[in-house]
Amino acid sequence: MYNLNVSIIKGTPRWSQRAYSAIFEFWSNAIVFMMEEGAIMNVAKYKDDWRVALMAKITEWTQENDTSFIPIVHHWDLNEEFSRVPSLVEILGVEENDLPHIYLFHPYHNRVEAYPEKLDDIAKFSPELVMTWAEKTIIEWQIADYYNQLQQMYINEEGEEVEAFDEEQKANYRHLIADEKYLLGKKKKEFENIQRLLPKYNTFHTLLDDHFDVAESHMNRIEQSHMEEL
Repeated sequence: MYNLNVSIIKGTPRWSQRAYSAIFEFWSNAIVFMMEEGAIMNVAKYKDDWRVALMAKITEWTQENDTSFIPIVHHWDLNEEFSRVPSLVEILGVEENDLPHIYLFHPYHNRVEAYPEKLDDIAKFSPELVMTWAEKTIIEWQIADYYNQLQQMYINEEGEEVEAFDEEQKANYRHLIADEKYLLGKKKKEFENIQRLLPKYNTFHTLLDDHFDVAESHMNRIEQSHMEEL
């Protein structure tokens, strides 16, 4: 059931009951493109927007790679009167003035991170750059969580505050941290290399016109699915 849900979400990356289930029941990480109010109902206006094309190519990335990320395209939803799922705007805590923007959501620890660059210069973006940033950020959060686990204390039967883990368990956490730090180092280098080469080798930018058909197709499916729920 999980694989089927994820496959459908990646085919039509919209905020839905399937997406909600994948995130909050199966702990999938989400890469979210949040747009202005009404945007997913206005394909004609947004089909040639490079930021929509970027998210369409990010969606393709999630289809082509073995990843825990699901893509979601949504819009400001606080004024919607009918919805089968909770407001994604409220879940992420986004501000309307920041839209459109890309957000990373890690449901297991309920963490949200906005992409550090505003979506105002296509030359600074590629699908690979955004997803490498997302992977890097998840690893950073995982390392922080392991450190927090190591510091956990509890009150024993004698009323004393003691460490939650014995030396063997702590050694296992330190091993996990070391492994994650190694992966983080590799991912940071990958991110920096992509960023450094973007001015010369940004195929997303140079081939932008080829991506608009993909973007329009994605937006049409999202709009149609949204209309069917109204």
